[in-house]
Formats: sequence, structure tokens, C-alpha cells
Amino acid sequence: MWNETFSQINQEFLNLHHLIDSSRPLIEKVKILDPDHTELLALASILHSFYMGFENIFKRIAQQIDGKFDKSNSWHVDLLECMIESTAKRPPILTRDVKRRLRFYLGFRHVFRSHYSYDLNWAKMKPLVLETEDILRSVENEIQEFIKRYS
Repeated sequence: MWNETFSQINQEFLNLHHLIDSSRPLIEKVKILDPDHTELLALASILHSFYMGFENIFKRIAQQIDGKFDKSNSWHVDLLECMIESTAKRPPILTRDVKRRLRFYLGFRHVFRSHYSYDLNWAKMKPLVLETEDILRSVENEIQEFIKRYS
């Protein structure tokens, strides 16, 4: 059972790497020049997709390993929070530090889905955009450690 789940998780990581690789020219450009409005919209979409990839992984863990996934009004926050907790079937998946860093991406997800695009703020988005590769590496390392122990 877990091998199929782990395979699906690994596919999500491949998708996340593809997202970052295909976005790299724009990410490199905004290290030097602030994005125009169209680029800002593209970056916002990238950040949204980026966090959604992690959320897909966390949902698989909650549903297929923990055997429970409750969709309350705060399920996005609850899902991330449960990744730092042990359950009867697994140890914590993420460290508190990685969870803290992901919380900023979750917060951006909310902004992206609930505000108009003209409300996007590059100063607030920039650190998230520039840290995508680092946070991807951190999350992937922590989850791969979990997979190694249980596969």
C-alpha cells in the first residue's frame, strides 16, 4: 500500500522540479530586475502551484497513510500542522523549521486565491520566489528520509 503512495509522492516531486525548471528563466530575471505586471502574475501563479504540489503530497500522506483527512474550514492550515506531528502510523514528516517556512507559502496561497491581481506585492513575494529551490530541497529531503525508513 505505502509503495504506491510513495510512488505518487515522488511523482509530485518530479512535477515540482519541472515547475521550477520551467520557471527558472523568469526567476533568474527577477533576481536582477523587478517584474512587470504580467511577470508578477506569472510568478504568483508559480507560487500558487508550488504550494499546491506540497499540499497534494500532504493530502496523500493524511489520506493514504494516516487514514484520515478532515476538510474543516481551516483544513489547509490543519493539514500542514499535522505534518509536524506523529500519528499512530508514522513519525513527524516535517521539522518545525520547514513547516514554519512553508507557512509563508500557504499564506500566499490564500492571498492569491482571495485578492485581485493588482493587490500583489512584489516585496512580499520576492523572498518566496527566490527561496523556491531551497524549500523544495528541504521538504524533499525530509520526506525522502521518511520514505527510506518505511519502504
